[in-house]
Amino acid sequence: MASLWVVAVLFGSHGCASPNSLDRLPITGTVIPEQIAEGFEGSIIFKPKGKGPSAATSIINGKYQFDKQNGPIAGVYQVIVNRHPKMEKLDGLQLKRDVKSPPSQWTFEVTVTRESLDLEPLVLNEESVVKK
Repeated sequence: MASLWVVAVLFGSHGCASPNSLDRLPITGTVIPEQIAEGFEGSIIFKPKGKGPSAATSIINGKYQFDKQNGPIAGVYQVIVNRHPKMEKLDGLQLKRDVKSPPSQWTFEVTVTRESLDLEPLVLNEESVVKK
């Protein structure tokens, strides 16, 4: 009986420093491309500056949305925005990349907090473009 009590105490005392420290957040946001007139399609990746999980999702018509399963946790992130080239249909099912619109990449530093679940728009311009 004593050994069962010790196991229960050890199991009960082993836990995280904060019960909500690794909760993923359902954040939303927009990207504003300065030189792209049509709907922006791509992806956004939140890479933590410290420890923690990364988060990634699609951007459709300039908007992105995370939920509680795939969102970032609170913290400071390097955010990478990738533009995906337009795809054209050929013969029904085949797809071809539009060679006139090469993919582009932008990067930002963003702080995610529990209080700001709707992030400020990310403006995609020459200052934020990743040079290759």
